[in-house]
Amino acid sequence: IVIPAHIDRHNTGILDYIKDFSSYDIDGIEIYNIENIDQLYTMYPYLKKYKYLHSSDAHDIDKINEREFSIELDELSFKSFKKWLKG
Repeated sequence: IVIPAHIDRHNTGILDYIKDFSSYDIDGIEIYNIENIDQLYTMYPYLKKYKYLHSSDAHDIDKINEREFSIELDELSFKSFKKWLKG
């Protein structure tokens, strides 16, 4: 499974370097600023074909926030996650 991390993060996200990565074999995307998802979809309509994840990308304990994003899986397993991602 390939999921590019924080694709929309300024100066470190893949969208700063590759505007259309739809020809790459990726399975999903991770969004840094979920509040801008509609703007991302407007600027890069091809992103709508991917399921997305969202996390804080915290590197320090004091930057970790309460959970805001979750996914429902049939069971807690890699196989179940892959099924959700592909489905």
